[in-house]
Amino acid sequence: MLKKEVADKIGVHPVTLSRWLAGDRYPERDKMLIIHELFGWSVTQQMLAYEKSTSEDPRAYGEALAKHIEPWVADPETRY
Repeated sequence: MLKKEVADKIGVHPVTLSRWLAGDRYPERDKMLIIHELFGWSVTQQMLAYEKSTSEDPRAYGEALAKHIEPWVADPETRY
C-alpha cells in the first residue's frame, strides 16, 4: 500500500497521517478504532502510546504507529 492508500483506508488526508507519524497530532478515537481494525493495534495500546507522547516523549505515538503500519506498505520508497 502507498501512504495515500493507508490514509484513504483510515479516512484521513495523507498530510494528517504524516502529522500523526511525526507526533505533531494524534488521531481521534474513531480513527483509532479504524487503525485497530486495519492493522491490529489495540485501542488500549494506542492510548498508552498517546499518554506517553503527551507526558514523556512527543514522538512515542508516531513511532509506535509507524511500527504497526510499516509492514503494510509494500514499496520501501513510500515508507514514512
